[in-house]
Amino acid sequence: MKRVIFIIPGFWGEPREKIYKDIAALYKQKGLKPVIVKIPWERKVMSDYADYFLKLVKKYEDSEINIFGWSFGAMISFIGASKLKVKTLFLCSVSPYWKEDMKFILKSWAKGVGKRRMEDFAKLSRIEIGKTVKAKKAVILVGTMERDRMIKASKDIYDKLNSDKNLIIIKGAGHNIARKKYFDEIKKQINRLL
Repeated sequence: MKRVIFIIPGFWGEPREKIYKDIAALYKQKGLKPVIVKIPWERKVMSDYADYFLKLVKKYEDSEINIFGWSFGAMISFIGASKLKVKTLFLCSVSPYWKEDMKFILKSWAKGVGKRRMEDFAKLSRIEIGKTVKAKKAVILVGTMERDRMIKASKDIYDKLNSDKNLIIIKGAGHNIARKKYFDEIKKQINRLL
């Protein structure tokens, strides 16, 4: 059976970015076929991104499915894993834009992302989705220098997952997956997972 790893970038992220290519190389060394997902970000909402990803996965339905996501990509990964049979789920810095976070979101930020996105976020409960995720193994990474709501989202997801799971809080790491401290932890966890 072919083993595939879907790597989902953060908001406005592109497959051509070095960090995603570096992560793909780590998985390739472990014998997985990397697919860096090009999400059509413009004029779409989180549910659209998740649907797009799920349609892409159908092309690989005879393969072992593994998912890696960063920030918005971690949200997409998490939603996708609730509808797929997943071997490994790797979530990095899960964005805190769920139903549970709505009252904490700054009005200026909400205005910037738009009414449709905010309405869609309000329908997505990480608590409810977490109950339905089908992943054998899961890793969640978040840095101590990230926003409190991001750390809270990561902990909530960890608590709800019914998987062989690990939550790693990276001391001194902020919201930057390309920083050495963050990347080194990704590498360590990929080696542990596979």
